[in-house]
Amino acid sequence: MGWAFLFVIAVMLVWLFVESRRTRLAALGLIGFVALVTLYFFLVLDAPERREGSKQVRGADVSDTAQLRAKIERARTALTADKIAMGSARLEPGKSTTWGSDGKAHERLDLFSWTFNAEIKNLSDEFAVRDLYIRVRLFSCPSFFQTPADEVVVDQLERRCALIGDRNVGFYDLRIDPGGSRPISDTITFDNQPEPRNWRYWADVARVDALIE
Repeated sequence: MGWAFLFVIAVMLVWLFVESRRTRLAALGLIGFVALVTLYFFLVLDAPERREGSKQVRGADVSDTAQLRAKIERARTALTADKIAMGSARLEPGKSTTWGSDGKAHERLDLFSWTFNAEIKNLSDEFAVRDLYIRVRLFSCPSFFQTPADEVVVDQLERRCALIGDRNVGFYDLRIDPGGSRPISDTITFDNQPEPRNWRYWADVARVDALIE
């Protein structure tokens, strides 16, 4: 569009500053001829090169997109859940403070906000861990269910207790080297969770993404 703007400016200058009608028409004819040559070059001669350049750019974009998709897919499949060891997993209720009639602060458990902690070990000898997704389930159990939280198994919970909370918790950019370990921790809540009675929990690895450079 720049050449069209220059063409209009040239026409205006000729019209304003050239007094002779014959000279003015000649100048306008010359400008028109130059404009036609420029238009011909732009539409006919230069078009194949522009189309080829556009194809090359599109081809590069497609190639980059394909490489990115392949990288993402490899990151998701390079490691499986059995390559992650999760130790010392704990789900603990939060704490809230209330003020009593005596004017003193009293601390009590907040059974609607939870802290999840665990120690994660990468058992792979080839890939580092980038992102980790832990499935955490909260159960409300009958009063006669007395199995300690660190001894319970998920089959018992599914048979005897009510599932009242279930969510995946993401831990990102962990960068756990092959054979390495690190602690993880996060505060979580469960959607539409009722108040638990005699609560228990279960946590396992839902997904792990490898670090692919």
